[in-house]
Amino acid sequence: MNREHLAELKAQIKGSGSRVTMDLKEVRLVDVEIVRFLGICQREGVDLLLCSPYTRDWIAKEEQSYALALSRPCGTSAEIM
Repeated sequence: MNREHLAELKAQIKGSGSRVTMDLKEVRLVDVEIVRFLGICQREGVDLLLCSPYTRDWIAKEEQSYALALSRPCGTSAEIM
């Protein structure tokens, strides 16, 4: 699954009008844009069914990075050691 699929996924989710569950059983490869999209979906109440442990872990790490970025004042960056 990659960015080429995002427009169709967003349209289907938006048009569903009810609670959405995404069955990710057959998804083997994802790119960072899809992982971030899935994190947003999860935050907005979409259930991610049969998501691989690797992808779930990546979503969690991206969500932590997102939360950290939101907690920093504008114009600051993380210290690099």
